Amino acid sequence: MDSSTDNSPSLPIIDYSKLVELKTSDDPGHSLTRRNEQHKLFAALRDVGFVYLQNHAIPPNAQQLLFQHARQFFGQSESEKAKIETGESKAFHGWFSPQRTSGNSSRSDQKEAFDIGDDNDPTRPNQWPSDWPDFRTDMTSFFEQCHQVHLELLSALAEQVGLEPDFFLP
Repeated sequence: MDSSTDNSPSLPIIDYSKLVELKTSDDPGHSLTRRNEQHKLFAALRDVGFVYLQNHAIPPNAQQLLFQHARQFFGQSESEKAKIETGESKAFHGWFSPQRTSGNSSRSDQKEAFDIGDDNDPTRPNQWPSDWPDFRTDMTSFFEQCHQVHLELLSALAEQVGLEPDFFLP
């Protein structure tokens, strides 16, 4: 097959800084740049479903720390991870074993997951390793940074479809 005829879509790149940093500018050029990036975001999510977000506000060291924690967490024994398994919890926060992620306990793949949410939400409590306080601190911080990016994206999408910027915000 000739690869030059491949019409598969590429992953759209969205510049987060154009959505956020230009938000308060009175410069008409900045406003146009921001609106163009909002349109690109909306079109990408509508047409492709995913984007690559560049120039976001999450520092590289926070990302590296998250990956270090992930390697350490998933490198533990199954019995250690099972101490915070989601089980039948309605919160679904904690460790998901390979059997749990596959949806079929008789045959599973090797995928496992660790899920967290807002640490201040008493209705869906997070589960944390009891002897690893830095894990909780760093994961919560990363979650909060991602949540802030998420809120900015929702605001940009609301504006793109003619709604008030806070329409989708909690």
